[in-house]
Amino acid sequence: MPTRRVGIGPTGETVRANVAAVRNRRRLTLRDLSEKMTEVGWPMAHATISEIEKGARRCDVDDLVALATALETSPLELLGTQIPERYTRPISDDAARLIEMVIDMDRKGRTDGDD
Repeated sequence: MPTRRVGIGPTGETVRANVAAVRNRRRLTLRDLSEKMTEVGWPMAHATISEIEKGARRCDVDDLVALATALETSPLELLGTQIPERYTRPISDDAARLIEMVIDMDRKGRTDGDD
């Protein structure tokens, strides 16, 4: 009996679109991203990435994590996930300031380069 091809659901569609959007925002070609995938230890041909972006191939969890790593983002961003408020909890002002400092340091590190 032939196997039935599994379609891409709404979350897969979101991931597909977000991979393309983040790649374009980072000004990476498909080949650039393919090279980054190899660097992070999950080789993926540029044609495979293209298939994912076009929705012709599903992106499994391992692909998702590797793509997020190669794109220097989080799997949550690629999933387009907003964490529901009921799963968050208030943090202290000191913790909020510390988080802001880390984010600022990270941003400066990404924009300063290796001078």
